[in-house]
Amino acid sequence: MKETSTSNDYSKRFKLDKLTSDVFGPENPPKDWADASLLVPHEALRMEMNCMIQSVDKLSELTKSNTMQSWQVVYFCEWYLDVFAPFCHEHHDVEEKIYFPWLQTRADIPKKELSKEHEEIVEILDELTSICKKIICKTGYDCKDEVEEMRTKTNVFVLNMREHMAEEERDIPPLAKKVFTEAEEKKILNKIIRRSKPTTTRKFSPSILISVSEWSTPEYYLEFRKEIPGPVLHVMEKYYRPDFETSIKPKRDAPFLQEEPILSRRKCFGLPFGPSCIC
Repeated sequence: MKETSTSNDYSKRFKLDKLTSDVFGPENPPKDWADASLLVPHEALRMEMNCMIQSVDKLSELTKSNTMQSWQVVYFCEWYLDVFAPFCHEHHDVEEKIYFPWLQTRADIPKKELSKEHEEIVEILDELTSICKKIICKTGYDCKDEVEEMRTKTNVFVLNMREHMAEEERDIPPLAKKVFTEAEEKKILNKIIRRSKPTTTRKFSPSILISVSEWSTPEYYLEFRKEIPGPVLHVMEKYYRPDFETSIKPKRDAPFLQEEPILSRRKCFGLPFGPSCIC
């Protein structure tokens, strides 16, 4: 009875109806740190995949009505190549090189099966990369076939990715909580944060911050922010998050924009002049 009460208390940290997980939600809320751990990267990826599906569907609609503007598809493809694909590759790389090996020191996880799924997902990512590069080479003109192929591949990718993440969310938390503590997991997560290069962190950290703020309570979000090293959090919130709104999101959502956006990135030290911050 005491365990149930604790589980119920923990679930109050989340806006359960905002979770997009196929495993956790109002009917099966996260019960502890292990359940919540994978939600941080996975919910961010699902958020971006939902936007991706919407954008490719819109591009398909525009090409069929001959109303697509070249910059709409080019910007979207640039977003995929520069932001989304690297985000996915980084996520899989972290799991393969850090998170799974850490789990394997004490738990028997199906790493071989999970790694095979990663390979299959990466294969589709690479196919989408080729399509996007082809569209950019054509500067967005006469690419109706490529757009339809991209739409088909995107739907396959998202379906496979969601199934893969659901499998991880079902199988890994029960194993992790048996042999690790929350404090131990925080150490490995801190290692992951410090491992990421600034150029990579810039691409995925805004999605994570936005996602966590949407599916968690303000109290949980505050706790989450406290786990991020101060200097890293400063750059994420003062530079990466604003840049997401002015240079990343407009590309991702370009199919829905009526006019070509003016892209911008925040200058170093917040000055109105000088180079964009590259840290």
